[in-house]
Amino acid sequence: MTGRQTTRSASGQTLVLFALALVAMLSMVALVIDAGNAYAQQRRTQNGIDATAEAGAVELARRLIGLPGNDAQWDQRVLDAVNNTAAANAITAVTPAQYTDVDGLTLGPVGTGTIPPGTQGVLAGGSRVFSTFVAGLIGFGTFTASADAIAVTGYAESSGVGGVIPLTFPIIVTQCETGSGSNRLYHPFGNEEWPHGPENLVAIPLCSNGPGNVGWIDWTPPFGGASEIAEYIAGDKDHGTITTPMWYFVAETGAISSLDDDMDFWENKDILLPIFHAEADDPATPQDESILGTCEIEPANPKDQLGDCPPGRNGGTGQNQWYFLTTFGEFHLLHSYIQGNHQAECNDPSLALIASSDPDSNQLLNNCLIGYFKAPVIAANMTVGSSTPTSSLTPLAIQLIK
Repeated sequence: MTGRQTTRSASGQTLVLFALALVAMLSMVALVIDAGNAYAQQRRTQNGIDATAEAGAVELARRLIGLPGNDAQWDQRVLDAVNNTAAANAITAVTPAQYTDVDGLTLGPVGTGTIPPGTQGVLAGGSRVFSTFVAGLIGFGTFTASADAIAVTGYAESSGVGGVIPLTFPIIVTQCETGSGSNRLYHPFGNEEWPHGPENLVAIPLCSNGPGNVGWIDWTPPFGGASEIAEYIAGDKDHGTITTPMWYFVAETGAISSLDDDMDFWENKDILLPIFHAEADDPATPQDESILGTCEIEPANPKDQLGDCPPGRNGGTGQNQWYFLTTFGEFHLLHSYIQGNHQAECNDPSLALIASSDPDSNQLLNNCLIGYFKAPVIAANMTVGSSTPTSSLTPLAIQLIK
């Protein structure tokens, strides 16, 4: 009898040890499989929250460039962008979003109908629950992945020569017209996004007949002229730090043939093109709301506000004017057609944008820069005249800082 009891006792111990070993083995399998899954789910959640914060910052960027709407409307747009993007990324529990300054310091909640002063970013957070594969066998059927992110927006800043070309054009696209420079506001895509990427080549007009509102910038005024501008392009002269928004002096306008060789150096390279402020008239109203960010005299210090130009002295065109630069466009230059007649190249119908696209204009463009914008830009919904569609373009930086 004693032998049988010993055998039964040993068998029972074996079962217990096997059960314990099985639990340990399942735990190890769960650790390998579900831990890997948890890492992937956490990364997916972080990506979703990053996109959520960026969606809110995009709306702040649109507000920053002056699209229509009061604070209550913009607050709702930010809230909708946050919630819709979170839902699209399967974020099931969204932490109330917060507005932040450019450094990520929280300023107040999103969704209250107000936007605090100094707002330049959005803090978003949330979580999502996901099922486990093996861990459910040991009592862990679901895990939760949580994340947060801050995205901020603001205008660009650049320093040194570094491909900054002292040629500016307005945020509303222009085309050349006979006898009147580049004062026709035109955008062939209406209010859609500005074309970008190597498949969307554009021709930036260099109007030879002045006064135009395409200008070569003299970083150290007054009256530096083409020779000094050539030194800036070639890198022989340092213009120092360039910050936007800021007023800068324009000494020359149009296609300056003496700059042709200097600009050829930048072909097949990336350059930064300063862009100055312009607003179009609303044809639906009797008043003229158009604003051209130029000033006939030197604006008051600190020269970083559109209103620093005295009343009645803004809106001039041509050379020896001050221009209010708002941002930079990152442009890949393929061809620089400054000297000579280049109607065939500048008006090639294969271009996504040609400066003489207006069917009512018989003026063909002779001189231009051909290339493509490397990143999308934000387009404002504006019109000019009675039928000409336009868009303003202001590329703004939108960056994750957390």
